[in-house]
This record gives sequence, structure tokens and C-alpha cells, in this order.
Amino acid sequence: QQTSLKVDAKVPLLTLISRLAEQKGIDLMIPNIETWLSRGYQLAILGSGDAGDEQALTALAEAHPTQMYFYQGFSEDLARQIYAAGDMFLMPSRFEPCGLGQLMAMRYGNVPVVRATGGLKDTVVDYNQDKKQGTGFHFEDATAEAFDVAVEQAVAVYKKPATWSRIRTRALKRDSSWHASAEAYVKLYTGLLDD
Repeated sequence: QQTSLKVDAKVPLLTLISRLAEQKGIDLMIPNIETWLSRGYQLAILGSGDAGDEQALTALAEAHPTQMYFYQGFSEDLARQIYAAGDMFLMPSRFEPCGLGQLMAMRYGNVPVVRATGGLKDTVVDYNQDKKQGTGFHFEDATAEAFDVAVEQAVAVYKKPATWSRIRTRALKRDSSWHASAEAYVKLYTGLLDD
């Protein structure tokens, strides 16, 4: 609400909090922004880094002030607000050994749309309608087109409030604590000792 974005629960708010760097796949997102805005979506982006990306995002936000907000830099308070307000958290990383953004987003019920790589693939369960499981959405190819398809899949499910609520609930309940990891290690080592 401290931005110029219109508050409308029917419109998905896509969010990104990231360094603006090639590793983070920002170049997969920027070509899609005009398309997403033309579909009526809103974006809230916080980050800094590559000067060209900063300029492109600033220009897009200035051209679409009621649909897109870009904060150049970092603010912990604003990051929390974006995590909490967002419907979808975008993480199109080219590679991501672990990644914390998707974990934080899930704690706020902000459903991740991630490239299926490294820690993102390990921590975000891809939505599967038939199995009624998932905490987010994956895309494989490091292309703007593949990213757009994943966002469209997420938006299609967002338009089904009961299904979206179940995905958010699973994301919120995801156990990212060391307790779960410790139990997995105990199970692994116990199995090795039994052999």
C-alpha cells in the first residue's frame, strides 16, 4: 500500500527480491514484463546490481506506476512487506546452489515460480494437479519463453481460489528447519550402520 500499485485481490502480484545479476536470471524476466503488464498483472521488485537491468526496471516502473513498483537497493522492512503482500515469488535463476528467497517466500505464503535448478528444485515441490501436491511451480529451460509459461500456469491456478489456497497452505507448512534435516541425516547414518 505504500506504493502506487492498486490493491486488487483479483490481480496477481508477482514479486522478486534479488541481486540483479546474470546468475539470477533477470534477463529471463525483463523481456516478459511488458507482456505480464498487458495481461493486467502487477509486479513489485526489489534489488540492485547490473546497471542495465536497473535502468530497464526503472523505466518500466515509471511507465506503469499503477502496475509495477521497483525499489533500487535493499530494505529489509520493504523486503518483508513484499514477501507478505506477494502472490507469486519469481526466482528464474540460471543456477542456485541453495537459495533463501524461495524459502522466505513460502514462509509468507508467497508461492514460488522457480527455474528447476540446484536448491530451488530441491526445496520447491512442483505443482501437480493430478497428485494434488506442490508448493510452487518449476520451469526447466533457461529461456524467457519457458519462464512465461510457468508464470501463466501459476496464474491459471491462482484463478482457482480453493486450489491456490491449498498450494499456499502447503508452502506455509513446509518445514525448513534444521530439525527436518537432522532427522534425514540420522536416518541415513542409521541405515549405513545397519548395513
